[in-house]
Amino acid sequence: MSPTSTKRAALEQIEAEKQRRIEEKIERGEVVSVPSRSEPAADEVRHSIRCTVRLPDPDKDDPGQIIEASYSLSGNVLRVYDETDRLLGTDTLRPGDDAVHAARKILKEKRGKHLSFYDPISCRSRVV
Repeated sequence: MSPTSTKRAALEQIEAEKQRRIEEKIERGEVVSVPSRSEPAADEVRHSIRCTVRLPDPDKDDPGQIIEASYSLSGNVLRVYDETDRLLGTDTLRPGDDAVHAARKILKEKRGKHLSFYDPISCRSRVV
């Protein structure tokens, strides 16, 4: 075995042990904090999600508004990214939690409340 492959195997073994300890704490119901990574792993699979932040209103001819993002799940750690691949937030899921629901919740918390800034302004004054 080459020194590089030995080092890689040792690192993988350490990561597997860390993950096992985290899973044990979650099973016992303990709070687990996981440090966030600044960049996603190369092999990380992204899933697209959409979230409705304003429902359609046919009376006002308003089509509504949705926001799109993506999320990845690595073990029990959920990461949500915006359309420019910036990390919006993370969450630690427990067994049985719905990843899509948790991702939409993070997306709505981080982006949904500030989108009304760009909405059209309703003005009832007369044009002179």
